[in-house]
Amino acid sequence: MERLLSTKIARRILLLNWLYGAEDWITAERLATKLHCSVKTVFKDCDYIEANWKNYLTIDVSKRNGLKMSLSSNHSVHDIYADILKSSDAFTLLEAVFFHPNQDSEELEKKCFMSASTLYRLYRKINLPLKERNLRLERNPFFLYGEDEQEIRYFFSYYFVEVYGVHRWPFKFKKEAILRLVKKLNKDFQLYLSDIRVIHLAFSIAVTLTRIEQGYTSPHEAETVAVLRTSVGAVTAEEYANELLPFIDELGLTLSSDWYNDFSNTVFWWLPCRKKADEKKIQQSTDFLIDEIQSSLHITIDDQSLLKIKKGIQNIYCLHQIYPHKKHIIYSRFFYSGKSIKQNFILFSAFTSKALAKLEKESGFPWKTMYLNEILHCLMLYWQELPAQLFKKRSKVSITVLSDLGREHAEVMSSIIKMVFTNNVIVTTQNTSLLNTPKKELVEKSDLYVSNHRIQYLAGERVVVVEDILSQRNIIELRKIIEQNQLRAFKREKREAMISK
Repeated sequence: MERLLSTKIARRILLLNWLYGAEDWITAERLATKLHCSVKTVFKDCDYIEANWKNYLTIDVSKRNGLKMSLSSNHSVHDIYADILKSSDAFTLLEAVFFHPNQDSEELEKKCFMSASTLYRLYRKINLPLKERNLRLERNPFFLYGEDEQEIRYFFSYYFVEVYGVHRWPFKFKKEAILRLVKKLNKDFQLYLSDIRVIHLAFSIAVTLTRIEQGYTSPHEAETVAVLRTSVGAVTAEEYANELLPFIDELGLTLSSDWYNDFSNTVFWWLPCRKKADEKKIQQSTDFLIDEIQSSLHITIDDQSLLKIKKGIQNIYCLHQIYPHKKHIIYSRFFYSGKSIKQNFILFSAFTSKALAKLEKESGFPWKTMYLNEILHCLMLYWQELPAQLFKKRSKVSITVLSDLGREHAEVMSSIIKMVFTNNVIVTTQNTSLLNTPKKELVEKSDLYVSNHRIQYLAGERVVVVEDILSQRNIIELRKIIEQNQLRAFKREKREAMISK
């Protein structure tokens, strides 16, 4: 769907991705290579981004180091991506067609403030990526067509989540009433939905009701929802429909008499997975994943955490069965949370990735390819005390700190390292003066050497040269190297244990 964006907007989004994803400075030359543009264009795009979202971010420029973006503590980068999508003519047209179907070109030109030529160009452009999702935009009158009405509804559900997020609401229905309905479904079917899943279900309900009210129906098989298993026991579809009526009546809709079957066919995405075969498959996959992580890292999990994780993974599986396409257009919140988890918990991420790759190979389901970041997010969210357990289980990395400003300065550097990395390191400070040329054998053997100057006599050892007072960049680099050392140590211990057996 990125192809619906103009070349200029797409390039600015990629620039934003690179700046947001960078841990430190990144050169304009490197950005120009990645974006296939000139350095001059990179700076122009940076000026545009900073000018349009000056309250959201700042972009620092250094002739020596390059560019670095800093986000405001009062705003999220998600808001910037949402604004970019909202400014796209293609998505403006799609949204207008969703809310006002069956209008002709002249009506849409006025509604979207577009010329006839722009409207026709966008119509042709939009259909190329829509085809990948089995959808099509028809014209005169304009409406969305799909072989499966559900795919239209899920496409727009994910679109609205990405553009409007948790805080904005584009529908005529009362958001509070929809959220009350979601809470009822979440409780009745024991879904254990995270907040992002709650808001997705709310958008899904609003999209579904909008489409039903507009006269678009989804084929349904009544027998699949004839009996529902809820937290209070089994009920018939008719009985549950009566329970939902107060929520639907509150919205003031005009719906046909068979609204419930159509509604449940789209909204109740978890029902097809309640078949015993699917439940068993998901159960086995989750058990394998948890067992692999537990046995590899020697950590524990409580029953409530295990239940929530199983539900979370089941939700991922069920939603994929209904909508197997990429869930985002330009911005995935799971991507960035997954990126942070991979940076801060290398061992945990590595074993999770390995287990998911094995599951994917055996089952053909894209556990790792499509859902690694979301599953990392799910595990970190629901596994009680997981970060604390992971920190405790890390092997300690020995560090010797050296300074050409004397022992007192080396002790200051050591105290900063101990404060930042706490239980992950064993820090030793140099005990000799560097005024005389020291010898390698006089320096204590360590996994890592941290120094404020280049050390020739430690050639071949792992040396990290830092500022006199450690900068944020130094700390980020050290964290990465310490985690890598722990990963190597862990793998070495595991090999030795296997050999000893």
